[in-house]
Amino acid sequence: ATIDTLRAKATVGSAAQVSARLRELAANFSLDEIVVNTWTFDPDARINSYELLAAEFDLCPEMGTA
Repeated sequence: ATIDTLRAKATVGSAAQVSARLRELAANFSLDEIVVNTWTFDPDARINSYELLAAEFDLCPEMGTA
C-alpha cells in the first residue's frame, strides 16, 4: 500500500516532461526550491537522471559537469 501511494505521487517521464511538471508544481505552490529524489538502485542511472534534469533547468553548462 505504501509503495502504491508513493508511485501515485511520483513524477515519471522524459526530462522535458518531468521539468514541466516540476515547474507547474512550483508555480501552483509558489515554491522557490524543489528537492528531487530519483528512485533507482543503479548509481549511474541515478546520476544520468539528475544530469538530464539539471540540463532542463540550465543548472550545468554541459552534461556530465554537474
